[in-house]
Amino acid sequence: MPQRIQQPYYNPHQIDGGKYTSGFEYAYSDGTPYSGPYHKLPNGQLFTGFRPEPTSVELFDIRFKTSEDVIRYNGIKQADVSRYITPYPYYPNPMLDDYKRGSFQRFFIQKRTSPINTIMEIDFGQFNGINTINNPGINGVIYNQLLIDWKISKIPNSDAAYINGMTIQTSEVSFPGISAYISNLLEFFR
Repeated sequence: MPQRIQQPYYNPHQIDGGKYTSGFEYAYSDGTPYSGPYHKLPNGQLFTGFRPEPTSVELFDIRFKTSEDVIRYNGIKQADVSRYITPYPYYPNPMLDDYKRGSFQRFFIQKRTSPINTIMEIDFGQFNGINTINNPGINGVIYNQLLIDWKISKIPNSDAAYINGMTIQTSEVSFPGISAYISNLLEFFR
């Protein structure tokens, strides 16, 4: 069964509940199609059940329809339906070489269905493994990705703050909420 996550709190009148899907619209995070009752939160997230319950599980839009032949083949071969991994957060620790270079790369992901509340910084290994073809790694269908070159030395701190701020501002278009996630433009600066 897919992993449950804690839903953000909304007043009952804000939740679009009492909906039902016959199984061709939404799926669990592992790709298993879902049929049954669901509800939608104001931030766009979908969960099982007519209304929020402790047992509700997050649902995702089905972007790629699996053909009946593929489903039948996987059943015969008893193939693993999903080889994707759950991402885990990472707190960067710039090395001396990074400070000599003046910058380092930072890697972020966010769920497509709820972009603002789900931003997470990850390491290079996880970022490099993001894919949409069911290889081991993070599911690229569910997560957006962002790579930022972060200034940490070799220039005045006011210039570093300006450059980092402009990087965040331009990234906000394709990665909404990143400016709220990174509020210290001189983070790691020396």
